Amino acid sequence: MKGKRHIVLLLIFCFIISTVIACSKTEIPEQTTTPQEETTPSDDSSDDVSEQPEEAEEDQTDEDPFPGADLGGVTLKVWGFPNPETVDEAEKEKWSERLKAVEEKFNCKLDFSGLEGVGWNDVPQTIISSVAAGDPVIDFGDMSRYYISSLVTNDAILDMTEVVKNYNLPKAYWEGGCQWGDKIIGFSRGPMLPWSSLVYRRDIIQEVGMEKTPGEMFVEGKWSLDDFYSYCKELQSRLPEGTYVLGIHALNWARGAAFANGAYMMDAKTYHPGYLSDGFIEIVEFFQKLVQEGIAVNATEVTRDDGTTGYDWNPAQQGFDEGKIVITHGDNWNFDGWAAQFDFGVVPFPWGSNVTLEDPNDYRTLSDNYTNYYKDNGVFVVVKGGEKKATPEQYMNLLFSYWTEMAELLQENREREAKGEPITWEGKGAYRWFSTDLDAELWDWYIGRYKFDPLDTTTQSSVFFRALYKVCSVGGSPRAEFEAIVGEDIFAMIEAGLIKEEELPDDLKQKVAEFREKQE
Repeated sequence: MKGKRHIVLLLIFCFIISTVIACSKTEIPEQTTTPQEETTPSDDSSDDVSEQPEEAEEDQTDEDPFPGADLGGVTLKVWGFPNPETVDEAEKEKWSERLKAVEEKFNCKLDFSGLEGVGWNDVPQTIISSVAAGDPVIDFGDMSRYYISSLVTNDAILDMTEVVKNYNLPKAYWEGGCQWGDKIIGFSRGPMLPWSSLVYRRDIIQEVGMEKTPGEMFVEGKWSLDDFYSYCKELQSRLPEGTYVLGIHALNWARGAAFANGAYMMDAKTYHPGYLSDGFIEIVEFFQKLVQEGIAVNATEVTRDDGTTGYDWNPAQQGFDEGKIVITHGDNWNFDGWAAQFDFGVVPFPWGSNVTLEDPNDYRTLSDNYTNYYKDNGVFVVVKGGEKKATPEQYMNLLFSYWTEMAELLQENREREAKGEPITWEGKGAYRWFSTDLDAELWDWYIGRYKFDPLDTTTQSSVFFRALYKVCSVGGSPRAEFEAIVGEDIFAMIEAGLIKEEELPDDLKQKVAEFREKQE
């Protein structure tokens, strides 16, 4: 009897346990599917709530970062897009398919012909005239920054400040190069980065028996202005008659050497002149010495249209291909051609006294004020009138929907910026145009340290350029030459609304006042 009672009790106990377990299993999904919820949903909505996080996650994953729109079949006149009719034959099918896809996605037609046949220098005026006539020649397109002054002054493009800021573009896509005063007037389809450095003929340097190349000197921390001068003097002594060590435009030297010495010609934020600083004067006086001693090629004197004497520095950079100059300034679009002809190398500009090197044997310990620069870049703008067909944001989405490589890069760079990682060229660490690991290493390092130089795409007067070209060619005091023109230079910037006179330091206010007095 006792045994039967024990069996009954055991069965009752097992039934209770199994019931508890079963009940607990029905509660687990409700607790784990919404762990982020702090409040308890009501009974009649608990099933719906438990499914929402999964649906939301799927929506976020599938959401198009560059959504389309129904533009009603309108024709958009664009510029700076790959045109399926004019790209290389191997690319035609790809771009034709993309054109079809993007026209369907936005219910529109793209017209690529707006600026066909227009000369490079004539683009700004062509756009300005068409806007004034009420029929913009393009609605949206890629402009050189050199055009922006005219386009803004003539109210031919939209202010895109709020649109760009809300689009989650990394700063490398707009800061500096796509700004005009306190406005953002467009954006770049990719990060705005440097594309130049000093280049040298490795083959010639080896032929004349130099112990080391400029790149090797830089890596060893022996590329200060003094080191550079000593190297150039020795190289000059080994070169045949008629061959120069250095051939470079005075402006290319001034820009590259200034940023390598923690200086600049124009402040990228305030547009105030920086060419009166000790750091800038130092690199100009150094270049004067190179010219005077025949190490660097001098300018060619010319007579301007107004009868005054000018100094043409363009011929000074000619002769690198022929081996008549050994070191010059080079842009990366030249590299393929040079690599096919001879062995060349790249080296950053030498540094001056404004910069420090913490470890004398390691170039990577150069102070942060040693930088490269970029000066011109493509700026995608919306032309006045174009906003009647699509919003600026829709134009941006259309561009990145069409140019999917740029869209993928943008997504990657958004992540890099969010993580605090630097944004630099694609293909970092690859040989690209170079024949040595050292060249690739120096190039990647140099183009990763950069600032924007607004000077020649922003200045409203040529007086500084004339003073620079003259003093580099014939000598004299750079400071005296620059102080003589700074008032006129700043006055032109004030008149254009780019400098606020009240924000100038007292010494520069005085220079502006002196210029005004001369004009009265």
